[in-house]
Amino acid sequence: MRQNFRSLILGSASISALVSTRCYPLSLPQQPTYPSITYQVISDTSEKQMGGANRIRRARIQIDIWAETILGCETLANLIRALLDGKDNTQSTTRFRAAWLSNEQDLYEESIEKYRISSDYEITYWSTT
Repeated sequence: MRQNFRSLILGSASISALVSTRCYPLSLPQQPTYPSITYQVISDTSEKQMGGANRIRRARIQIDIWAETILGCETLANLIRALLDGKDNTQSTTRFRAAWLSNEQDLYEESIEKYRISSDYEITYWSTT
């Protein structure tokens, strides 16, 4: 799911035009180029049914957008929101359904003098294979 999620984000021409392939799991690399995106799975659970767990899963994914300016962050946040919020997407063997933005906050990272918007998405997904 993680790799397909990254591919979904970078599959948007408008997002990849701004970040190229700079979409990383968990953290930025040393001496990153901005703007960049990081993502991490905060939680990932299976939906329950009487016969036990099924293939439908629910994940909370945090997406952090890093840029030189808050406007740069906001531009990318708007593009990601347009791609995910309230939308169904299929990427390779993963169907991302019922993605919803649940929280978003503006941050300034003083230690690196960069802006960041941190967004949490609740996503129901399953493998199509």
